[in-house]
Amino acid sequence: MLLAGPSSSGKSSLAAALQAVLPEPWIFLPADALTAGFPRDRPAHISTETDHRLRRGAFAALMAFMDAGLNVIGEQYVWEPWAR
Repeated sequence: MLLAGPSSSGKSSLAAALQAVLPEPWIFLPADALTAGFPRDRPAHISTETDHRLRRGAFAALMAFMDAGLNVIGEQYVWEPWAR
């Protein structure tokens, strides 16, 4: 399940509500949870290429969770045309 929308539109709240009511367990995996560990306070490390690699890595992680047979609620993974 993929959720997309602008900041503060309720994506995380919707994911939490779905986790509470769906009969099977679902993992909520927001994309920024996978990219937040990157040292953003070091601008020399941030480039368009690096950002693109981070996004592709986050998408690959989401796919790996699904390929492992887990139910996943992904947030903000379809921001790039190639991810759609």
